[in-house]
Amino acid sequence: MSAAQSSRHQLHAPAVHFLLRRSASLGAVLAAFSAFGLMVLLLWASNGASSDAATRLMKLSLGLALWSLASAAAAYWWWTSPVGQLAWDGSRWELQVSSKKPHIVSAPRIHLDLQSMVLVEVRIGESSKGVWLWLVREAAPRHWDALRRAVYFHAPSDVPLSGGSVH
Repeated sequence: MSAAQSSRHQLHAPAVHFLLRRSASLGAVLAAFSAFGLMVLLLWASNGASSDAATRLMKLSLGLALWSLASAAAAYWWWTSPVGQLAWDGSRWELQVSSKKPHIVSAPRIHLDLQSMVLVEVRIGESSKGVWLWLVREAAPRHWDALRRAVYFHAPSDVPLSGGSVH
């Protein structure tokens, strides 16, 4: 094997197929934030300085409505999060949701990395709409390290293959 072929071989992240599923731990975190928000709201309402009961009731109602909307949005986002498979074949990413045919997607953009959980965004084809994926080690522990290498992999066109320096 030539030096260029050897360098090119070392630059590729391993192929990986990673299961996407709803994370129970993420669901628990979202539920905990929702419960905390409700506690803060109720504490705020009970310690209100307003002497007018009607004003306090109106503020509490508005606060509960906003809390309900935020909690419902978080629950909806969690419940509708993609379930299927994210795959890297060494040259491109594919996203297969449910039993539908796989879509070629952009390389994942990392938005949050908590070591055992990573929030990434991919784009299907040339679409401007992003699909958010919450990748968790618990979904496929044996493939986690390979997935992380592939997610952090930079395409060979970004890296000189000749071994020379980039100026």
